[in-house]
Amino acid sequence: MARRPSHVALDVWPVIADAFLAIIAIVVVLASGRKPEDREVSLLKKEMVSRSKSDFASLLDDIEVGENWIRLIFTDQSLSFTSCRWDLPNGKQEDIRRLFRWIGERPELLRQIRIEGHSDNRWEGLGCPDIGPFLDNLQLSQNRARAVYNVLLGLSPTNRTGLTLVLTRSRLDTAGSDGLAYIQKLAVAGELLVAGYGDRRPRDRGVASSPKNRRVEVVLEFREQAPNRRDTGILPSAAAELGSPRSASHPKTEQP
Repeated sequence: MARRPSHVALDVWPVIADAFLAIIAIVVVLASGRKPEDREVSLLKKEMVSRSKSDFASLLDDIEVGENWIRLIFTDQSLSFTSCRWDLPNGKQEDIRRLFRWIGERPELLRQIRIEGHSDNRWEGLGCPDIGPFLDNLQLSQNRARAVYNVLLGLSPTNRTGLTLVLTRSRLDTAGSDGLAYIQKLAVAGELLVAGYGDRRPRDRGVASSPKNRRVEVVLEFREQAPNRRDTGILPSAAAELGSPRSASHPKTEQP
């Protein structure tokens, strides 16, 4: 009796082909040095770009997107800073909180937030009174970065205690943080950083006195890769007791 031809072998070829293509894709990614894309982070970046042109258009002057970060750019005009000053109008304070409440809907995606103050190279006469120990643009850029930092911690823009006040509380003030408890956790973990760079990092390198150079930038650093399980917080260290050595550390110095 003649044997019936078998078609089983033919059915496995699509599976083998798919597996082969998957292996090639992995090899290409590894060879390029790029990390596999975090789909949640990618989605947040796309949403951030979209909302920067709609809901937050009056607050954000520009936005830059990298592989694992977003840079939010606020000018002195969009923040309504007046000449020589670093206090923020109440409306702008609420706009900043609203932006970061939205970002904080997915706090597990964030690893670090850096707040950076910048200025142009103009400094006339005696400069600005009451600016601080260093009467220059570096000091002004530090003060303006600190103003945004303070607002995110629920403090007055001109408050000089900053994280010290947060660390002296008996516990994180999650009840009154209005959706910004994750900011306090980052601060306690040493991952909410603030710095001022004066005119050392201009956006408009061709015109050092350009208004584009007077700005505050906030850099959102995302997690390295998607976790294998659901996160319970931002970072393991963020859950530390406030009296622990790690939690008692202050953010990095304001000096560049």
